[in-house]
Amino acid sequence: MDDYILRTSSKLASSNLLGKHVRFGEKVEGIEYVGVGEEEMKAWDLWGGTGDAFGSGRRGVWHVMLYDIIYRYLRVHVMDFVIFYIIRFGEHPNIPTFLKNKGPEIFNGKVIHSMDYSKMSSITASNLVRGKRVTVVGYLKSALDITAECADINGHEYPCTMIVRTKRWNISHWMAWGIPLGYMYLNRFSELLLHKLGEGLLLSLLATLLSPLVQFDSLIFLTNTIPNLPLKHT
Repeated sequence: MDDYILRTSSKLASSNLLGKHVRFGEKVEGIEYVGVGEEEMKAWDLWGGTGDAFGSGRRGVWHVMLYDIIYRYLRVHVMDFVIFYIIRFGEHPNIPTFLKNKGPEIFNGKVIHSMDYSKMSSITASNLVRGKRVTVVGYLKSALDITAECADINGHEYPCTMIVRTKRWNISHWMAWGIPLGYMYLNRFSELLLHKLGEGLLLSLLATLLSPLVQFDSLIFLTNTIPNLPLKHT
């Protein structure tokens, strides 16, 4: 990890007394909101019925079930508020729910999640899709990677189909007018363009003076991207 990121994270944790609340070696097995009936919660238009996360009108609490990987036992923590941070490459796939007899069980083919596909060896994955008509639902990185792999394996004989529900800005070559985006955003100099926690007078002055470059870099990126991608401005 970059030393600066490590120092900044440590400073944030110490200044807000978060260190004692950080625990490793635990896995979330389940979560439940207790104290309010399910039917009542379904009738809510606002979070907690009032829209206030910590308001006095809240009657329920969260029961978070954690499994200790080291000592191998399950315990329940009672929380007032829970934030879900579902990382892209987590252990639990995000699979939609379907009505009875309207889901994968009525499909004659095979339905798998991209996470299960990525766990296969290259040979196993190639054999699974070879000579088959494959449909990929999604448009993020894993969907694009699988689609490209299926296209390489099957070619034009069995084209791969993508179902895209949300338009996203996927940049094909990470270039803008022939300039690699890494030269604009992913380098040490670009760190000087932003204000940082605990920065001194010199870094603060530099970030202020160089702030027009942020707008300039974005303008270069947008003038190249908008004409080449089917994007709509609202």
